[in-house]
Amino acid sequence: MEKLGSPDRRKVKTRQHVNPLAATFQAPVVLPERWFQAAFRDLSAPLLVDIGCAKGSFVRAMATEHPERNYLGLEIRRPTAALALERAAGLGTRNCHVVCCNANVDLDAVLTEAAQHGASIDTVCIQFPDPHFKTRHYKRRVLQPELVTCIEKHLEPGGTLFMQSDVLEVVEDMRVIARETARVLEDTRPDMEDWMEGPDKNPFGVQTEREKVTYEKESAEENRVYRCVFVKKAA
Repeated sequence: MEKLGSPDRRKVKTRQHVNPLAATFQAPVVLPERWFQAAFRDLSAPLLVDIGCAKGSFVRAMATEHPERNYLGLEIRRPTAALALERAAGLGTRNCHVVCCNANVDLDAVLTEAAQHGASIDTVCIQFPDPHFKTRHYKRRVLQPELVTCIEKHLEPGGTLFMQSDVLEVVEDMRVIARETARVLEDTRPDMEDWMEGPDKNPFGVQTEREKVTYEKESAEENRVYRCVFVKKAA
């Protein structure tokens, strides 16, 4: 099992802005031997991967509701990942795990190892990623063309890429990149103005921490969540 240290809950705050291109985040993750076997009881169960899982409330809730499935959260911020991992382990269900890594560096290695142990990767989520508003920082955004290609490579036919944000500009950018890069991932909504808005349009029925906070806002302009779903076409 991956050792990330014991988080001090008084100090763990999710920083919204880290630079994933910094040298400290570019070193490939070194995963413990047999980490996948240690993390999951049923290695061949369908696997959902949540990129940027923060404290992991989404994957924990999903793991509790669907014990027949596996859930893997990826989080770049080490203190936050440590807290998420501790909480996931606390479920005692062995169908929920968290890895501290940079998805744009490590996703291929993580999913390759998962697949080698029989995992069926049928869902990848990117939810409320760091917006990196400044133009010169767009290259820091999590969804880059290379990541789309990696996700497309590892998803099972019929698998889903789900993306959402409360910042329209961010989810528009992700959607355009996915549309322009993917070869076998198809946008389920042809209309670029269709954003699957509203709490009832969340296909999982489970909200992330950020999603809950967004819907609690009183302003109609601030309590909107924009979503898109891509499905991998069968070969």
